[in-house]
Amino acid sequence: MIAIFTKATSLLLFICIYFQLHSKEADGYIITKGGEKVYGSIRLTSVNYPTGAISINNINFVPLYTSVFFKEKNAKRYKEYFAKEIDCFSFFFQDQQIFFFSIELPVREWNQIKMHKKFLRLVVNGHLILFDSKSLIKFGNNYTEVTDYYISDAQSHIFNIAENNYPKFEDFLSKRLKIEREFIRNQHYKINAKNIKKIIVNYNQWMKRKKHEYNYR
Repeated sequence: MIAIFTKATSLLLFICIYFQLHSKEADGYIITKGGEKVYGSIRLTSVNYPTGAISINNINFVPLYTSVFFKEKNAKRYKEYFAKEIDCFSFFFQDQQIFFFSIELPVREWNQIKMHKKFLRLVVNGHLILFDSKSLIKFGNNYTEVTDYYISDAQSHIFNIAENNYPKFEDFLSKRLKIEREFIRNQHYKINAKNIKKIIVNYNQWMKRKKHEYNYR
């Protein structure tokens, strides 16, 4: 019994050391529920949790959609925060500022829809805002990274962009997101959920030009 306990303790210690060795610190901040911006460090990892594989030149973003480990300046230890506890966190990675926001999303539980807060990463900002969420799905013995996209419209409504939810994608864009048919007709690529990032980037630029033209008159 003692031998089993010792082995389990040793394994746990090894795992903790393993993950710490492959952790990185990034300068960043969190925004509390009260709106206070607190500066410090955010802990990142290059470890793929299910497999234990190491990404040499990158980080594993997937855990950040669930929680973030943040350490205030001059603090000794990191504290784990979930989406229900803070409004936002941000950090710099490879000369780019990354933003995660706490967003309330509908989740199905036992044939009921309940609202839960989840961290979503900002992908595109503008007239329409695009977020993403990454997770790992197991297929057989392998894990596949899956990305879901969410759009926030001008009224801050959140839409889950999944092609199986909106089979008539152009209708969804025009009727739900209020994207003008004129813009959709002038796009020379397939209008579907796979191209949502390109659609939102181009539409925000198109809206910016229209606003500039209107103000110029």
